[in-house]
Amino acid sequence: MAKTIRDLIAATQRVFGFTAVMVSHDIPEIFGISDCVAMLGDGTIVAMAPSAEFQRTSDQRIREFITGHSAAATQAQQGRRELRRAA
Repeated sequence: MAKTIRDLIAATQRVFGFTAVMVSHDIPEIFGISDCVAMLGDGTIVAMAPSAEFQRTSDQRIREFITGHSAAATQAQQGRRELRRAA
């Protein structure tokens, strides 16, 4: 269903040339349809760039959003594994 909606928006945009604002947490969808991506944090835009540039960022908070993996969560998981091995 999401692909159908995305395709419909993209086709309509090509025909009529309008600007669309989409809100989504479906990361692949964001980069598949957008020319520019913005990320909100605490109610303000914390980052905005063309899609390809946004995906190449070194900003940790954006990397975590794109990958869905938090560095803190990964460290905590590794710590739990080490505790289990030591026990």
